[in-house]
Amino acid sequence: MLYRVSHALVCALFVALLVGSIPKGSLAQAPNPPKPGVNQADEAAILERILNRVRFENDGTEVSETEAVMLIQSQAGCLLYTSRCV
Repeated sequence: MLYRVSHALVCALFVALLVGSIPKGSLAQAPNPPKPGVNQADEAAILERILNRVRFENDGTEVSETEAVMLIQSQAGCLLYTSRCV
């Protein structure tokens, strides 16, 4: 017996299985504080947090968003991540 299943339903089930297979301890973790011997003062930029979101629409498309919180500490860090520096 054959069943017709929509593409959106298949994607939703796949995402549910994928999220269900991730250990709960790895979903929401506090950022690791810097180690006591690490000097970050010489770094051009420090990535404090990065968040990736993917949203699947009913029409079969997806929207992907990336959010990052960075500490730019020098002109070199500004040039590394932007097209212009003030």
